[in-house]
Amino acid sequence: MVFTKRQRERVMRREITCSVRIWQKPHVRVGGRYSLGPGAICVTSIREICFEDITPKLARALRV
Repeated sequence: MVFTKRQRERVMRREITCSVRIWQKPHVRVGGRYSLGPGAICVTSIREICFEDITPKLARALRV
């Protein structure tokens, strides 16, 4: 999982707990641990959604 430096800091502070990625197939797996600066991020779930599923509420939650 790649995040900008500003996003990494917010992920490590748990201000960001959800990420939407546009992939044709998953690049991570549930339970996988991925390096994130001095720590790691653990993928707890993956869910396929459509563009229509991205509501204003979800977009605000993902805003960086």
